[in-house]
Amino acid sequence: MKRIAGVLFVLPGLGCADLLGVDFEDNTLRPRICSEGFALACYSGPALTRDVGICHAGSRACSANGQSIGPCLDEALPEPHEDPTTPDDDDCDGRTGNERWTLTAGDSEPQEPLGVALTVGGDVILGGRFRGSMDETFGITAGTGDYDAFIARVDSLGHPSAAVHIASEDGGEDGIGAVATSGSAVFAAGWLGGPTDVAGMPVDADTNGDAFVVRVDSDLVDATADWVAVLGGPGEQRAAAVGVGSEVVTVGSFDGAIQLRSEVSSSGGKDGFVAAFDLDGAPRWSLTFGGTGDDRATSVAARGERAVVGAVVHGAVDVNGTMVGRAGVRSAVVLALSIDGLAWALDLGAVSEGGPRVAATTNRIAVATPLRGDALVGPSSHQSAGGDDVLVAALAADGSPSWSVRFGGSGEERPTGVAIDVEHVVVTGTFDAPFEVGPYSLQPAGGVDGFVVCLREDGSIAYARTLRGKGDQLPTALAANQAGAFVVGSFDGVLEREAGPHYAEGMDTFAAAFEP
Repeated sequence: MKRIAGVLFVLPGLGCADLLGVDFEDNTLRPRICSEGFALACYSGPALTRDVGICHAGSRACSANGQSIGPCLDEALPEPHEDPTTPDDDDCDGRTGNERWTLTAGDSEPQEPLGVALTVGGDVILGGRFRGSMDETFGITAGTGDYDAFIARVDSLGHPSAAVHIASEDGGEDGIGAVATSGSAVFAAGWLGGPTDVAGMPVDADTNGDAFVVRVDSDLVDATADWVAVLGGPGEQRAAAVGVGSEVVTVGSFDGAIQLRSEVSSSGGKDGFVAAFDLDGAPRWSLTFGGTGDDRATSVAARGERAVVGAVVHGAVDVNGTMVGRAGVRSAVVLALSIDGLAWALDLGAVSEGGPRVAATTNRIAVATPLRGDALVGPSSHQSAGGDDVLVAALAADGSPSWSVRFGGSGEERPTGVAIDVEHVVVTGTFDAPFEVGPYSLQPAGGVDGFVVCLREDGSIAYARTLRGKGDQLPTALAANQAGAFVVGSFDGVLEREAGPHYAEGMDTFAAAFEP
């Protein structure tokens, strides 16, 4: 029998045309595994995303000689992130947009979360101050005095699980300014308005207000403090932020004096402080800075034994022997500090209110600050468009800028939190007038609203979202990981969300989760 390449041999009477074919490479007669017109449905994405949103199966067709089935063609797979400019479900999770969940708590009295952090397992730790009751959500009710402090835990799906309540015996004001996590521990920093019990540990704080740091187990169930460090003295001391690396570093402001390794008096008005402890609460190092105006540290990110500190200084002030800031200007600055002193400082321009927020990983630093006027960040110059704008910068470990971006409009736009996830820098804050950020136009609903802006590694805009509604929506802090961004704050009136609106009785707490 002569073999002819590409020809199908048909044996009379056997009808085997659909059974045998020729291999085009060696002209060998082989059985067919499929016939012309055959198509096999295929989908290489996660099974639960098939036929959800934009996702659908493709097909694999039979080859001409029937010897093989071709590749999967015309399938549509999930996008890594939602595209905010389209109404489609781009990541095929059954939802349009990138909102995951929203939790609210409170009553007719004000509740204000001021800090947020994430556990290793992705649960959310928030801390702040409150009056009234958050009993239905967290099982805590404030006393009849001034604000009480709280630390609360919410699981990764938005379900509250436990809370710690801190209240001064004399009814003074207590608050948690920030929280951080490391392993199974939570570190919270804030202020106390008098003698109290902090997670089972008695603390003799002054009624003028003493700064403190506490370490507790992250599950917060029947939480008992591992240690509490109090930074007191004549006048008022407040811790605004805390960060954890190989050391625990807290920062804030004080007037009068503060007891660190020794008592240090302010230079006039409020001064800033930085205090570092080992993980067991033993003091490591500390410093203060300030002049005759009000100066303060507003944020901190710990990287090993170095702390990256965001601060506001009035005029030029001495920071560990180096003059930082400019005469006659209220400046936002970033300081890299350690037990060895000041490694570098970066001036980010003038601010009117608020201050810089910082975040850091092993080799990346991100900072977001209000900008009023002009700023020069590396080779890039920026000018605010109206009132305060938002300036975001990515820095190398030595403080040199990698990129910087400004956004804002004719109103007041101020950042209140910044975080770094695997690929992005995420910023939250407030705005009161329309403004453009990249391709997105953000519109307020009335009053002061919130924003969340995600920037890629090159500074381009990945997405922009609003936290808005009737009344005020005020984000105060932000954390992020590979699962997305988590924003906390307070709101009155209505908070509009994709799953439906949330209504506040007074100024209530909210926590909102966004996909990456």
